[in-house]
Amino acid sequence: MIIETNYGLYLSREDKLTEGLVRYDDTYKIIFNEFQHNFYQIENSDVSFGEEKIITLQPSTKHKQIKVSKRKQLLAIHASYVKGIEQDLNLKMSYFDMPIKRDASMIQMFKKIDHIMNTIQSNQIKAQYLDAMITELIIHKAFFSVDQDEVLINKEKKIIENYVQKNYREKLTLNQMANDLSYSKYYLIRLFKQYFNMTPIEYINYIRIKKALNIINKNGVLLTEIAYFVGYNSYQQFSKWFKFFTFITPNEYVKKYS
Repeated sequence: MIIETNYGLYLSREDKLTEGLVRYDDTYKIIFNEFQHNFYQIENSDVSFGEEKIITLQPSTKHKQIKVSKRKQLLAIHASYVKGIEQDLNLKMSYFDMPIKRDASMIQMFKKIDHIMNTIQSNQIKAQYLDAMITELIIHKAFFSVDQDEVLINKEKKIIENYVQKNYREKLTLNQMANDLSYSKYYLIRLFKQYFNMTPIEYINYIRIKKALNIINKNGVLLTEIAYFVGYNSYQQFSKWFKFFTFITPNEYVKKYS
């Protein structure tokens, strides 16, 4: 199923799941699959997604579908429409900065769209619904990050998040974090895996890179200054973790999106 709208396009497909075409579309994309073991190549890096993990792509991002299980859903949004909303709100869209993320609300949105697309017969009404949903989605994501969007119902998770937010610029070690939070380091590793699907060190660097992206998108600060500001001892460390999460280097990001 393909529904084209004024602001983008919705696709639900059960065929051509290994087509392998390299794309550089001038659209923002969100790709969801409720099954595991799906693979895309993003800026020459192979990544897996599915179930709780979705793909979000900025315009002109090089990407190629390698293998998708059973069925995929895709929402493409015209870059010009997003830019117009950014200008009207005087806000920078940061939701698409990192290609792989966990976002429970987005997954629920796709399930809702899937139900409506398979219930309504009129393509015109489907397109009108999608345009309204795209507008609401972009405005909401412009105001709220994915972390703000999730309801933190677990006390342990909130304690860990607050600790990392407060200390991410420090030289944190696993032993120090375990001591500060009064956990054994093995239990702490298990909690990070449970709540964030990352190791403690990966999550700290994830927060650092998110902070760096916010600065890059809002200010003309030198990348070396940003690297030290968010807690790195060297630009090389910063560049390594930046590419780990975004699949491109800081310089490539600035050239492409700033």
